[in-house]
Amino acid sequence: MKLSRVRALQIARKIVQLTVVLLIFAIPSVSRYTNYLSAHELDRMIKKWDGSLPGSALAAIDSVMRALPGGEVDRAGRKQRNRSSALQSAQLVRGGPWSVEVAGLSMTDPLAAAESAVASRRVPWVLASGVLIPLLVALLFGRIFCSWVCPMGLLLECSDKVRQGLRFLELHPRNLRAARQTKYALLAVGLLLTALFSIPVLGYAYPPAILSRELHDLVFATFDRAEMGRFGFWIGDLSWVVAFLATIVVIEVTVSRRWWCRYVCPGGALYSLLGWGRPIRVKLSTSRCTGCAQCTAACPMGLNPMKNEMGMECDSCGVCISSCNDDALKYGVETPIWSAPKIAALLCALSLVSPLAARAHHILGIPHYAYDEQYPQTPVLTYRVDAGAHEVRMTGYPGVPAPGERCSLHVYIRHSRTGKLFDDVVTLTVTEDWLVGTDPVVYGPVTARLEEAVYKFFPEFESEANYTTRIEFEADGEPWTIDLPMVVGEPGSPWLVLSGFALATFLFLIIVRAIRIKRRRTKRARPPALVPMPARIGPALADTEPV
Repeated sequence: MKLSRVRALQIARKIVQLTVVLLIFAIPSVSRYTNYLSAHELDRMIKKWDGSLPGSALAAIDSVMRALPGGEVDRAGRKQRNRSSALQSAQLVRGGPWSVEVAGLSMTDPLAAAESAVASRRVPWVLASGVLIPLLVALLFGRIFCSWVCPMGLLLECSDKVRQGLRFLELHPRNLRAARQTKYALLAVGLLLTALFSIPVLGYAYPPAILSRELHDLVFATFDRAEMGRFGFWIGDLSWVVAFLATIVVIEVTVSRRWWCRYVCPGGALYSLLGWGRPIRVKLSTSRCTGCAQCTAACPMGLNPMKNEMGMECDSCGVCISSCNDDALKYGVETPIWSAPKIAALLCALSLVSPLAARAHHILGIPHYAYDEQYPQTPVLTYRVDAGAHEVRMTGYPGVPAPGERCSLHVYIRHSRTGKLFDDVVTLTVTEDWLVGTDPVVYGPVTARLEEAVYKFFPEFESEANYTTRIEFEADGEPWTIDLPMVVGEPGSPWLVLSGFALATFLFLIIVRAIRIKRRRTKRARPPALVPMPARIGPALADTEPV
């Protein structure tokens, strides 16, 4: 009975976490679905992108919209999409973990609300009403957002599995500890800077906000690239702040378990303060506890449930409950430090503080579905180099051609001082960059003469790869060779292959090392073999011999 109950608790928590992550991806996808549906381009896009990730996403969203009540209508004896109903349904959920709207009900992270109020020095009613539900949840359950909702929390839980893998590989990660008061100091400093400069500082270093923005931009960039005929994941669609999140993960895997959540996170600090007097919390039954300390070892926040030393740092994840074989831990209700009158007074204060009217506005630009083939114009590749007294420019259109697409390369050469055009022969050769061996020539050498003040070349590339464009000419009796890089499609750097090979070799050596260590440990732990004593055959033979 207990096992099934505990398992159900953790399964429910994982379902909530995964649902939040799914919504982060789904919300911007539904937004693009709305754009295409509004422009009567949805069916064409689904057909055009059939088999690709954007096409599959649009088809899946459309299936969900059709399955909702009123999503289809009967026209001419067959079911068709109810366009107006689908557009209304697509607006039911918007936003992310930082700020979300569900069926017109707005919910805002308390940290976002605090920064907005401090930066603007006012609390509009729309902000107070948006933070009301998260605030009530925090007052009742404490840091439950961190363990049940926060997408970064799910990622950092995976870092615990990586730590276990490192220990299996005989690489023992450290578990350095720091002062838990650090995050409260960072929260105070961040709000102080926000008040001084009227800029929401903490929002730029708060993982749920960062992750929401990055994944939102990634989804939009994926659709943008699909509109240009490019599909698949491209790391360039992410910004540099992803390195900040990756650094947090690396620190937690190698240096300190749950370093960010325990010691640094300003949002966690605010939730801890709000949940200081929460009535619903994990309770210990001392009569059932046998002191096995399994709950303390399992607690991801580094607390001590065995001695009921959890306080406001507990995020109510229930892992300690799952690890207790004595059924000594469970969720329960205690007499709250925040009494009902105090909670009511706080809510009344929130409803009366600067109830200013909120004015919302939208910046409407040209939607993606309104772009024709020439707007916005495809990026142009441009290089400028100096060759002695001459200036050399090369432009390429499109800037990043697709495989099989004809590319226009134009070379301009003029004297740097006089501006006189170079009018002799120019040769262009394109080679594919190989990591080892001789780079094969894929175009040229092709010779061209000046035509309308430019040298024109029209190479065509068969595959995605990195290429080198070589320009050769002779000026003032001196030969010049200029090598310029060019990319077709999205092949990535050729050094990624070498890096991947080096990483695979490193992991192989680590595994071999771990196997050797485990074998030596097994040999040392094995008891010595029993050596049989030699048989005493002398007297026995004498007794059996005939007289």
